[in-house]
Amino acid sequence: MSSGLSIRDGRTQPVFDYADAVREVVYIDVPVDTDGDGESDRIAMRITRPRPTEQGLKVASIVQASPYYGGGWDNPDLQWHPDDVVDEPQLASWQPPTGPWPGWTEGHVYNDNYFVPRGYAVVKVAALGTWASSGCPVIGNADDKRSMKAVVDFLAGRIKGYAEDGREVTADWSTGDVAMTGKSHEGSLPIMAAATGVPGLRTIVSIQGVANWYDTVRRNGGVVHSPTFPGDDIDMTAKVIVSRRDPAACEAEIRRMSQDMDRQTGDYNEFWAARNSLGDVRAFPPTFLIAGLRDQSVTPKHFADQWAALGRHRIPRKAWIMQAGHDDPLYVAEQRWLDEVHAWYDHWLYGIDNGVTERPAVDVETAPGVWRTQSTWPVPDAKPVRMSLKAGDGTGQPGVLSREGAGSGSQGFVDASKRPTADKLGDLSGGDDSRLLYVSPPLATDQHLSGTPKIQVRARLSGAAPYLTGYLIDLGPDTRVTGFAPTAESWCFGPSLDGDSGCRSRWAYQSGLTPYHVVSRGWQDVRNRISDRTTTPVDPSTSNVYRWDLEPSDHVFKAGHRIAVVVMATDYEHTLRYPTGTQVTVDLAGSGVTLPLTPSDG
Repeated sequence: MSSGLSIRDGRTQPVFDYADAVREVVYIDVPVDTDGDGESDRIAMRITRPRPTEQGLKVASIVQASPYYGGGWDNPDLQWHPDDVVDEPQLASWQPPTGPWPGWTEGHVYNDNYFVPRGYAVVKVAALGTWASSGCPVIGNADDKRSMKAVVDFLAGRIKGYAEDGREVTADWSTGDVAMTGKSHEGSLPIMAAATGVPGLRTIVSIQGVANWYDTVRRNGGVVHSPTFPGDDIDMTAKVIVSRRDPAACEAEIRRMSQDMDRQTGDYNEFWAARNSLGDVRAFPPTFLIAGLRDQSVTPKHFADQWAALGRHRIPRKAWIMQAGHDDPLYVAEQRWLDEVHAWYDHWLYGIDNGVTERPAVDVETAPGVWRTQSTWPVPDAKPVRMSLKAGDGTGQPGVLSREGAGSGSQGFVDASKRPTADKLGDLSGGDDSRLLYVSPPLATDQHLSGTPKIQVRARLSGAAPYLTGYLIDLGPDTRVTGFAPTAESWCFGPSLDGDSGCRSRWAYQSGLTPYHVVSRGWQDVRNRISDRTTTPVDPSTSNVYRWDLEPSDHVFKAGHRIAVVVMATDYEHTLRYPTGTQVTVDLAGSGVTLPLTPSDG
């Protein structure tokens, strides 16, 4: 533990003057050349540390790396016209942006106002090709990982840095103990560093971060996207964030990325394998993961895959699972979150015995502001329950989702690729010729779903659309979360300076009476039924079995509600929209879902 810190009640105390903190810009060289100029890339960081570090105090570091410190350019043209895909998915045209250099921006939420007074250095790192860093955005590959490793190497004293005037500098104020944190893309950069096994990285706190980039814009061989950014793809991210002084230097790298990512087939290939860190989890330090059950950008699958991999390799782990979407726990839980992450840093960076690792490993928000703790996730007593799809009575009523026996016969629909999914789900009381619906009898008791639902559909497809989509729905009127937004109130967690506020808006959940809730969804490219690496044409005269996972979830179906499953082809909000008219015929005897359920304890 560093001397000079104030420890009380198992926590570092805010005894250092934030206004008087040392603030410096440091550059480090990275052994990569992503812009192809024949020189090592150089990344920039802004360091804020307590003033006594100038007189010998050594402190641990919290690194907040980001691709957004240089801001971002307006979103380029979408990859495809939002109303149609003709023949095959298209790449967008792109010209490097011109105009004034955007300079520094804080990007997402940060809390150096809280941690610097408590004896931490906060190190803000501009990712490759952004702000004052050279190189190019390469989004998660080995070069990105090496750049994050170099940051830890500098803070651990293994490499030198350079001040703005060119002087060599070292992190002689650092204990060599480092944490990395961030949200979304910023939460992915800690994962990249962890994948290298770099010594000195003691923990990561990844808020909705990505370990496998394929799953952000692909799923089971198909091209997908979040409803917020239709037409998005990984090259679009690079085009938005390339905020270095001369973005044209990255034109060749970004065009190569656009080709290698293979938007035409959506197949998993070596480009994506280089951006998958799940196989490197054995090298991770203790890891704290945060997920949003309503997150449609970095979906719960990302959390579930990482959590399971950490467990297989016995890496110390902790998780928060929120009712929110792609949101920050600082807004969801405010001081409760700060207390938890503060204790986590104090333990892993300063060795303080504060009991944070002895508490239950998982906190699940079951309703706004209501939290359940448990030893792991999914809940250990969740059992797979097989439910069959059965035809209705032929009078326009929905089909039946049944725990008893298999279905028989077949049912069909015609894909309406231009109809919004919300429209297809608008009436769940009867039939719709653009999808199939199966509904369980009213539940006798609460049923807790915890884990990954799975779906199997045996079907014939004839037409352009290559997707099958499954939706899992809680059907029944109830007051539910409908949004999460800032209010007119604010709260403060640290001192404020001009242009550097230690206060934030207070956010709150919004709720309302709704007829149903989408619990989970998932997609399969039918051409990838054998492997997500291989496109295999579909014979329209042949019935094939398609199996895929829906998004992991944690949800209680209340007694009296019904469980519903919807099968469709195009998911207007998530998949590409091929020409309409694909005919789908489902063999009910070979179709059903498996849900991880347990009677709920409330």
